[in-house]
Amino acid sequence: MNPKIYIVNGQGGSGKGTFVNFIKDYYNNIHFHYYSIIDPVKDLAKVIGWSGDKTDKDRLFLYNLKTLLDNYNNFSFSRIVNKTAGIIDNEKNYSIIFIDMREKKDIDRFKEIYNYTKTILIKRGDYRECGNMADDEVFDYDYDIVVENNGTIEDLKDKALEFTKKELL
Repeated sequence: MNPKIYIVNGQGGSGKGTFVNFIKDYYNNIHFHYYSIIDPVKDLAKVIGWSGDKTDKDRLFLYNLKTLLDNYNNFSFSRIVNKTAGIIDNEKNYSIIFIDMREKKDIDRFKEIYNYTKTILIKRGDYRECGNMADDEVFDYDYDIVVENNGTIEDLKDKALEFTKKELL
């Protein structure tokens, strides 16, 4: 039995992190992991002065920096693959891994390595142009699971519980 791996996607502000954290609260397992492919890029961005904001300008900056680093040495993708492999090697088949990953090319490459990975789209409202391909193309993928986040926070919490019962328990 393979560990459960989910790639979670959605435009900025869609509720990806909130959804996954609700699942974590429900699941309450020490083998639960949640990472973003952009985390190592954010760490570098802070070193060069990024404030941590999430405006469209900040998102474009992070997208451009990720693209530059990935073109140079496959920076973010290789780190998320290595992190996933380390978890699987250390915990065997008991892990549940959520990865925030936006770009189609990264999702497809990741699924080639871990072909049992499922994809989730968190959708809040209609499409809006953000000014970078990572955010602007999130709807251009055929996801395994789509979560509509157009209600209250309690509605999203209920959807996380439903997901947990169906997928994890």
